[in-house]
Amino acid sequence: MEPVPSNTFVIKIAEHCNLDCDYCYMYNGADLSFKSRPRVLGPNTEQALLSALQEHLKDTRLDRLNIFLHGGEPLLFGKKRFSKLAKTLRKQLYCDLHLSVQTNGLLIDSEWIDIFLQNKISVCLSCDGPQHIHDAHRHFTNGAGSYEQTLEAIQCVTKEATYQGLKYSGIISVANASISGDEYYSWIKEVIHPPRFDVLLPDADWESPYQNPNILIDYYLSMFESWWSDRPDEIRMTFFESIISTILDTPSHAENFGGFSASTIIIETDGSIHPHDVFRIRVPLSADPTDNIFVGENKISDINNNHLYKIAAERFELDDAFIQRRLGVKCMDCKIINKCRGGFVAHRYSRQNEYRNESVYCDLLYSLYHTIKHALDLHRSNDHLPIEATQY
Repeated sequence: MEPVPSNTFVIKIAEHCNLDCDYCYMYNGADLSFKSRPRVLGPNTEQALLSALQEHLKDTRLDRLNIFLHGGEPLLFGKKRFSKLAKTLRKQLYCDLHLSVQTNGLLIDSEWIDIFLQNKISVCLSCDGPQHIHDAHRHFTNGAGSYEQTLEAIQCVTKEATYQGLKYSGIISVANASISGDEYYSWIKEVIHPPRFDVLLPDADWESPYQNPNILIDYYLSMFESWWSDRPDEIRMTFFESIISTILDTPSHAENFGGFSASTIIIETDGSIHPHDVFRIRVPLSADPTDNIFVGENKISDINNNHLYKIAAERFELDDAFIQRRLGVKCMDCKIINKCRGGFVAHRYSRQNEYRNESVYCDLLYSLYHTIKHALDLHRSNDHLPIEATQY
């Protein structure tokens, strides 16, 4: 079966970073291919990329593209080239184009704010929690923490979003159960107060599971309880809302729970085209012989022949044959398989079965689903009002 045509691209415009986060799968994981690629996207590769995206739009007849300018740290691309690339993408791609940047924020100043405003770029920042949590993992190469500079960037973006109309999509954190989930939520609400936040599950699989998954379950459950108690004034939370969407039988676009596929396509600074780069948790790029396609030489759709992309992007089918072939025995007997869809594909790896397993976070997803469903059922019972899917 052909994978879902992708409308989501992560373009690595800078291959290096000004932080040395210890959990980073790109620089501190199994894959070290970044060392052999250009530090930034070159002009010739940029032009080949634009042509490839135009061809992709024509071939697939997609009317929308989501493009994330990423890295490394994408602002290391430089202001002039960044602005020119954004303008060119908007000018040459005839579609509903959503442009965003994922940044640590350390380089943001008034000139960067103007670039984001002029090019209608949505800004998402990375920050892991209160200072002692953030600085434990998101630090410079000399070991110094980056919290204070990150907080300054968040405050700057928040101000410009309030007064200048800057598109601010929110904060992404990586879960750290060294504090409780309600402590994290208090921080995000009282100190940061973004329009939206998400707390990513730490990179893990069956060969390298999270050290204490039960603590992580408690972390997310207490966070949800604090977040839910703030209704209707809560800050939006991507992970929780994706679970709510599945309970309400509406599409979830999140990868951790209920997403139809992980069909994001990565384009590196050398123009190479890859499946979702979180696969690098386990598999170096050089290990896959089908992972050798480039803009300027291949069509983007040639990635459909990539072994890992086939696994990530295949359409989900709710039948025993598909579940047994793609997910394994445990998922066949699960009552919420049509909701969680096995969890994020990168979290399913084992040497024995490759990705034909349930998520290593299966117990967490199951517990969180039932906790959220119970909260929704109580809401319906007590308020006698449905929660509309459009709220989420």
